[in-house]
Formats: sequence, structure tokens, C-alpha cells
Amino acid sequence: MAASSSSGMSNEQIVARFNEMRQQVSSLTAKIADLEGDCQEHTLVINTLEPMGKERQCYRMIGDVLVERTVGEALPAVTRNRDNLQQAIDQLSKQRETTVKELSAFQVGG
Repeated sequence: MAASSSSGMSNEQIVARFNEMRQQVSSLTAKIADLEGDCQEHTLVINTLEPMGKERQCYRMIGDVLVERTVGEALPAVTRNRDNLQQAIDQLSKQRETTVKELSAFQVGG
């Protein structure tokens, strides 16, 4: 049974760790894509609401419930949600970048 260089991991452990890291990158990429789609939808709603009067009625989906609000009430909430989505995207992107670097170092054997 062959062992890797200095880490003392068996070939099976190396392959398992490599596959785990690849799965993490894939999972992070999928989550980022999902959040980016949500963020784009929020931006579209914001761009639609901004030119409207603040007292105009609009409807906002909260969970599974459609709630009547004014543009003045809904716009700040939608903007805040979009900003939170962008922060989550940024954090996940950094995490993915770190995982990709670790994966590259693992492939090289460092």
C-alpha cells in the first residue's frame, strides 16, 4: 500500500480529499449563481420602483404571502435585501477562491 509523500495519507484518502474539495468548489459556485440570480431580480424591481411615486401602491411577496405596501415602504426593504444578497455573494466568492487555492496547492502536493 503506497502512501503519499510527507502527509502520510493513503492514495484513497488523497482521492477522497481531492473529490471533497472539488465538490465544495462546485457547491459554492452553484450557490453563488443562485444568489446572483436573486440579486439581479432585486435590482430589476428596484429599477422599476425608483421612478414611481412613494405613495403608489405595490405588492411585495413575503414568504408565501402577497402583501400590499407603498413604494416608499417596499423600496428600502428590497434595496436592503439586495445589499445583503451582494454581501453574501462576496463572502461566498472569497470562500470559493480560498478553496480553489487550497485545491491547487493540494494538486501540486504542497
